[in-house]
Amino acid sequence: MPFINLENGLATHYLTFPAKNRDLAQKSITGPNNQNSPAILLHGLGAHAHSWLLQFPVLLREGIPSYAPDFRGYGATSFPQPEVSIDILAEDLEYFMKALDLHQASLIGVSLGGMVALNTAIRRPELVDRLILINTAAAVRPANLSQVRYYLKRLAYGLLRGREAQARVVAKTLFPEETDEFFRASLRDQILASDRLAYRKTLLSLARFDLRDQLDRVNAPALIISGSLDTTIHPSQQAALARGIQGSSFVEISDAGHALPVEAQETLNHLIIEFLRPQVD
Repeated sequence: MPFINLENGLATHYLTFPAKNRDLAQKSITGPNNQNSPAILLHGLGAHAHSWLLQFPVLLREGIPSYAPDFRGYGATSFPQPEVSIDILAEDLEYFMKALDLHQASLIGVSLGGMVALNTAIRRPELVDRLILINTAAAVRPANLSQVRYYLKRLAYGLLRGREAQARVVAKTLFPEETDEFFRASLRDQILASDRLAYRKTLLSLARFDLRDQLDRVNAPALIISGSLDTTIHPSQQAALARGIQGSSFVEISDAGHALPVEAQETLNHLIIEFLRPQVD
């Protein structure tokens, strides 16, 4: 589980291929000869790189060099300054790619991670080969009264009652079934591993995030994947994201919610691999 020191002073923890594939994982492959470009997987709010453990095996089998960094203040990555925003996380991603000599990569982001990926595709399009946005939107706005209540509850718990209460609410919302206790416990642990201030600052940043008027600047091929039962970011908002990105594809996975990398892993993994697989003329 390596760390890498970035030019901006951030000590970033990340996951990558096992050691036996280190040579492959360290290559910067840009894909002009039907080769796989590297994939960078970006986690959601409160989670960290380990939330992608169910995706790594299929990427490994496909021979796709893959990296999953912890955002600043999450997991084991440092939090050297008391500020965090989508722009700052996107800048960290640029430094991360530079440090690993990755000139271009396919970005795969879920929820918060999708917003960071979208930000990067707009601000630094030359860095992005392909774009996969999962359970995410160009702006976090409630689509109905139920979402208004949920957003206000998360904000209040995050700002006033601390991570413990926030972790219980989020884990129960994403994994409501009795049989989901393993995943609830895992998500609670991930949220509790985050820096308290980083979590609060990220929540506030999400409230200000809005790239809806810049979607026409996305040039990379894009795939937007939604869960039909997502109560955190309404599927209609994710469909609107797809409509705003010219030439993008939209897939809605039925009977799945906001935690697609876990609750719909087989379907999601298939969609990811098919989209990233080099096209042979």
